[in-house]
Amino acid sequence: MAWQFREGRMNVSGEGVNAGALGLSDVFLKPLYHKIARQLEQQRVEGNAGNGAVRVVLSGKQSVIRISITPGVVYDVAALERLVAGAVEDALKKSHELIKREVKKQLGSSIPLPDDLF
Repeated sequence: MAWQFREGRMNVSGEGVNAGALGLSDVFLKPLYHKIARQLEQQRVEGNAGNGAVRVVLSGKQSVIRISITPGVVYDVAALERLVAGAVEDALKKSHELIKREVKKQLGSSIPLPDDLF
């Protein structure tokens, strides 16, 4: 996931949030963005599939930290591929929710976030 800050827009996963429309200035957002990014980097989310047969751990900034696979599922490659994809999707969903919570915590609940941020 690419986090960028450019001229009043905070881009998350390629989607821009127009800070100017929210009444937020670059002076306010740049330090806030960096603070949120630092906090997210330290946090972890875990996704899993197949009742925990495949586990994927992501940082809050959506870098893959670890993938764990139970040895018994390695023999069926097609099933393993589906389980890995499911675990990654689960981890990404949890990561999106983590990012939303962190942004809301820093901005406060008075500033609405778009429902389709992720």
